[in-house]
Amino acid sequence: LPQRDLSGLVGETINLPCDVDTEKCGDLHSIKWYRGSSRIFVFSEMAGIARSEGDYTER
Repeated sequence: LPQRDLSGLVGETINLPCDVDTEKCGDLHSIKWYRGSSRIFVFSEMAGIARSEGDYTER
């Protein structure tokens, strides 16, 4: 999949897209978004997790 650069201003909401074709790839355990080397968000439908992490927990 192509990489996409996103930006936003403090206080704005942005969407972090992640298109997954489960018919081709199979079931998905988790998706993790990074900014540089820091993980900023993790999503796992199987585990019931959707949360921001690190410096982004209050955003």
